[in-house]
Amino acid sequence: MPDDVTLLRRYASDHAEDAFEELVRRHLDGVYSAALRRVGGDVHHAEDVAQQVFVALATKAEAVARHVAITGWLYTATRHAAANIVRGERRRKQREQEAHTMHEDSSPAAHEADWSRVAPVLDEAIDELAETDRVAILARFIDRRAFGEIGGMLRISEDAARMRVERALDRLRALLARRGIGSTSAALGLALANHAVAAAPSALASTVTASAVASSA
Repeated sequence: MPDDVTLLRRYASDHAEDAFEELVRRHLDGVYSAALRRVGGDVHHAEDVAQQVFVALATKAEAVARHVAITGWLYTATRHAAANIVRGERRRKQREQEAHTMHEDSSPAAHEADWSRVAPVLDEAIDELAETDRVAILARFIDRRAFGEIGGMLRISEDAARMRVERALDRLRALLARRGIGSTSAALGLALANHAVAAAPSALASTVTASAVASSA
């Protein structure tokens, strides 16, 4: 199976829509989930962010193909697109976040309550990680890669990849602790594995692909 860079180069050189469609399939859930957290749970804004990100990817395909980890570029692009939307509708977002928080606080499930505290500040904390730690967290919990795959991507052994992810998780836990969210690294890892990526709406992949391809034509 071709890797992300190969697919993006095919799209940049030959405008191969099937290659771009595969990239969207691989990364849409991660982009959509990060966008959803950054815009306070607003599904429509998250969809807008996802479309903007993949339009940018299609438009800048040749340049982005030079990146070692496309996931990192997508994550940064998601951050910028979401920030632009949030700045434009900050007041409405604040009201929605308050309503969302009140709803989550009333939930009797302790595990869900913990995630409701982590989710609003997770991406802010990830932003503060060093690049190597951020790539490790994204590869493990957003791309859902096995340690062997992470090792291959970073050109290190599987054990070294496992240690890198564990260290990155410890640092992320410490950053969250500064925000008043206490947790063990194991509990945080479990929460990320269970909740960090949510399935995007079923029709969004085709909408995003069509919009991106049309914009870059």
